Amino acid sequence: MEPKKYTINGKIYVQKPLVLGQWEQLIPMLDKFNFTEFTAPGIIREMGSEIYEAAAIVLIPEGVKIKNKDIGALVEELSEEMSVEALMEVVGDFFLYNRISSLVSKFNSLTDLIIENIKALLIKTNPGLTKSSENSAAETSQSES
Repeated sequence: MEPKKYTINGKIYVQKPLVLGQWEQLIPMLDKFNFTEFTAPGIIREMGSEIYEAAAIVLIPEGVKIKNKDIGALVEELSEEMSVEALMEVVGDFFLYNRISSLVSKFNSLTDLIIENIKALLIKTNPGLTKSSENSAAETSQSES
């Protein structure tokens, strides 16, 4: 997916899928909110003035490396120069570039894999676990009859 470009106050900003450093900045901020509406207007309404900091994290001034962004200066500039229409577009595009449901699904798959690996390791290092769990299962099924 090609990065999306926005012109705000004559400057070009780019949005593309977030990298880990951007997620590290954004997640603690988003944790403060209890979102009930996952639409651009709903998110903007819920976040209030903090939406500008989120936009400063998500948007990258063209030609600037992410690690070299001055978030504070961007917050100030965006809060003074960004139109409501542009802000709604940035928030809407955020969900196109960062498929949250896909990320959650991948995280859940990874968690399941880790759990299975831990179970296998526990059984391998403690062979008695398998027999005791089989006995427990048999006892449970007998008591249910």
